[in-house]
Amino acid sequence: MPGERKQATVMFADIAGSTERIAALDAEEARNFLHPIVTVMARAVHRYEGTVLRTLGDGLKAAFGVPHAHEGHAVLACHAALAMRAAVAELPDAPPIRIGLHSGEVVSGKLDSGSSIEQDVTGLTVHLASRIEQEAPPGEICLSRDCQTLLRAYCDTETLGPRALKGIPDPVEIFRLIGLKPAVNSEHFRGTSLMPMRGRASELEALQRALTDTAPGSPRVIGISGATGVGKSRLCFEFGERCRERQIRVLEARAQVHSRSTPLVPVLEALRAFFRIEPDMTAEVARTRIEQTLTMLALPVAEHLAPLTDFLGCAEPTSRPVDPATRRMRLRESIRRIAKAAWSQTSVIIIEDLHWLDEASQDFLETWIAAVEGTKVLMVLTFRPEWSLPSRPASYLQLTLPELGPGEVSQVIRDLLGDGPGLDQVVAHVAERSDGNPFFAEELILSLAQSGVLLGERGRYRLASSGWQNPTLPTTVEAVIGARIDLLPDSEKALLQTAAIIGKEFPSEVVRIISGLSDAATRPLLRRLRAAELIQPRQTAMGESFAFRHPLIQEVAYAMQLRSRRVSLHAAVAKAIETQEWGRRDEFAGLVALHYEAAGNMVAAAMHLQRSARWVGRTNSGRALADWKKIRRMMEGQPRSRENDELRALAGGQLLTFGWREGIPVEEAKTYVDEALGYAREAGNRRHEALLIAGYGRIIAASGSADDYVRLVREALAVLDAEANPAEALLLKGLLCQANMLAGFVGDALAANSAAMELIDDERRGKAGIVLGLSVGQMVGFDVPYWIKCLQAGALVMLGRFDEADQRLARLFQADPADAEPLHQGIPHDVAVKLAWFRNDTLAATRHANQVARIATQAGNPYWFVVASYCQGVAASTAGDFVEADGFFQQALDASRRGKAGLELEARLLAFQADNLMRAGDALRAGEVAAEAIGVAQRKADRIAECHGSLVAAGVCLTPGASRDGDKARGLLHRANALIDETGAKAYEPMMLLMRAQLSEEKDLARSHRS
Repeated sequence: MPGERKQATVMFADIAGSTERIAALDAEEARNFLHPIVTVMARAVHRYEGTVLRTLGDGLKAAFGVPHAHEGHAVLACHAALAMRAAVAELPDAPPIRIGLHSGEVVSGKLDSGSSIEQDVTGLTVHLASRIEQEAPPGEICLSRDCQTLLRAYCDTETLGPRALKGIPDPVEIFRLIGLKPAVNSEHFRGTSLMPMRGRASELEALQRALTDTAPGSPRVIGISGATGVGKSRLCFEFGERCRERQIRVLEARAQVHSRSTPLVPVLEALRAFFRIEPDMTAEVARTRIEQTLTMLALPVAEHLAPLTDFLGCAEPTSRPVDPATRRMRLRESIRRIAKAAWSQTSVIIIEDLHWLDEASQDFLETWIAAVEGTKVLMVLTFRPEWSLPSRPASYLQLTLPELGPGEVSQVIRDLLGDGPGLDQVVAHVAERSDGNPFFAEELILSLAQSGVLLGERGRYRLASSGWQNPTLPTTVEAVIGARIDLLPDSEKALLQTAAIIGKEFPSEVVRIISGLSDAATRPLLRRLRAAELIQPRQTAMGESFAFRHPLIQEVAYAMQLRSRRVSLHAAVAKAIETQEWGRRDEFAGLVALHYEAAGNMVAAAMHLQRSARWVGRTNSGRALADWKKIRRMMEGQPRSRENDELRALAGGQLLTFGWREGIPVEEAKTYVDEALGYAREAGNRRHEALLIAGYGRIIAASGSADDYVRLVREALAVLDAEANPAEALLLKGLLCQANMLAGFVGDALAANSAAMELIDDERRGKAGIVLGLSVGQMVGFDVPYWIKCLQAGALVMLGRFDEADQRLARLFQADPADAEPLHQGIPHDVAVKLAWFRNDTLAATRHANQVARIATQAGNPYWFVVASYCQGVAASTAGDFVEADGFFQQALDASRRGKAGLELEARLLAFQADNLMRAGDALRAGEVAAEAIGVAQRKADRIAECHGSLVAAGVCLTPGASRDGDKARGLLHRANALIDETGAKAYEPMMLLMRAQLSEEKDLARSHRS
């Protein structure tokens, strides 16, 4: 039958040596011997909210935290084990028992055996608990490391070392349970390495103010309300420590997770602390302590000693029995009188975790509260929001602890992690998932350390060399939140779990469709979940929506469900979203893909993800590249079909498109293009084949020769029937223009651009259907005509036709931004920066470089970072800020070489850097960098960069004070002149003429010296 995943503690217990004990007994005698013992064992399980799953003749199998989750499942199991051992030991002629405990994930559900339906749990956790019990010596309680981790704040244990367990591949460390630790929270904090308390200064100040304010009507009882993990106990500890430093008496007690199983424990704790009664103290010494304290308080010993010693378990053996009602009345009166008499001096009573308070203790709490009225005692109570004080006295003040703010929780995380390098991602991720809850943040970090993502120790962690990976949901957090969810009525719980499948935000219409409920039935359930502070309304583009109040609530509600149920619901969610108007938009295609992927339908997931990748690629090429890689992986092993193959081919092409922006190695690109070309050629799709060939050329240009780019684009044009496919021809002509510009053939670039411009208005250009019905514009993700107009302006600048370039740029700047892909809006500004440099126009260079930097920041991709740094370097050099310019050029070069993005600009960057160094008067470095620029330019066939580098190198040879070499300068100028003639880059002619004039002066000077 359907079940749920739970964090639980499984117990196995049996009678040690039972076989030998019953060997000589007949069946009835054996039953009479075993049954009372197993019955006592079962009672201990039930007392501590456990579930007996099965009795085993001489023992039992039990679980804590099922069928309903409980955050204290391990603690309950520990108390049950101790109580079980003690109860069995009191039986006549009882043999010792042995108990094994293990905590972990189980699947809890009903088991239909045919004749009956019983609660059961399954999973490795069950088998481990059984094996651990078999390792326990007679009379001992043994537990696993996972169980001990959950118990260590509450119980004392000692390790028995690692043990090889049957059927378990790795050794398992076993611990022996010794006993319970003090219950007060301050003992759990004391002796540990505490981090600074963050974000609670105002609440701590309020407590300190209330302590000293004894005026009539001032608060004497303060309630601190807050969700699990926000820091209620830590706040009380810090307040208590400040009080102790001032010699103010602090009395502590707390309700236990098992309080309903063991009534009045908080009252017992408080009174034992007040009378200073230690656990190992004899009854006689305890009675003496109580009598001395009553005498000191001037209270009648004869009236109060009997009810107090009776309650505290140290009464005289000969004392007369009293009926329960009278005993309770006398005890309450004694507590009231003691409170009034004892606390005439400033004192503090802290009682924590009242949400677990048992009903019997409630009366005594009210007695205490009434007793502190008009005294110098400050009573501090802590509880969760679902609990409230039944009646609030006039002197009551409530403090509500919210989650920490983003800055505060980030500081908490930094305190826990330390300042090691590379931890920013960890801080951001933990802050997002913990959402202001310091306990959740600490547990997430512990989970990362346990999984090996973080190395080191608390406060001094470092990221492992394997890198970042998301932490698993901590079992402690899962148990805490799971317990809240399990308290919900079935209808509300089912709706919450359905919503968790949809995501951290969920539209009410989708959750209604998936749940199969009417709107009238769904709305009350959502209101009640909102009242329970599990969800909250949220305005989204998906219409009326809700969000989980905390991200981890969604994660736990999701994790509780069996995988089989999650798979079917994810498929239903994907289909439901597709029925919504908003769900058919490209911006939500990634969400649909996510659900299809979780449902195991990889083809449907990939089809939707390609829509999302094309959409997101307009603004975030890095994310688009990652999505296309994922699509390629999704399609591995999927059946061959025309549509599937087209998607595979499309993925290969898109990986080339976004790969050059982000920087991918040529070898990786070749894998993609070969695969995509195989599908395109097999399908006879010449149009796509042509685009793939040209796209690969664009990648080649980054680290190889620009001439190869030109060759490949021409090859692509030869493959394409340009007359029949003007849209594809337009793109290829644009790519040919770009390729020629990179190779330095500026005249050829403008000719290709002019041919492209003639195709812009071709009415047949709207023809669709290269692959998956997509047009050229849809495949490349930008407006091709706008891009071609940008390229034209660049060609005109290099040709030295500055006025014409001005006109083209002016029209581009006046264009509606909606007509251009956001990144391509930066191209005209990039061209304008170079134009301003040729004109020595500082203001224009700076203005346009700033625009490129702004667009690059928005883009956030490596290519545009390189371009922006390049432009800022050019602008700074134009302004005469040569040091800053050198920094920008070096920044661009480093980023390009490191990220493999924009490497086609490497030679030009080096040439500009050398030019800047020459202007700065650093002839030595200028010469070195110019030589490097020439070498890179020749290797990459970048003739413009070679021309610029040659001119700079010639200038260095003619620089006064440097090692002048007129012959070398003449040779360099000759080469630069030839390159200008070959490329048509007339923009460099003024620089050439200036160098020639310097060379001529050099000759005249040499003649005058000879004469």
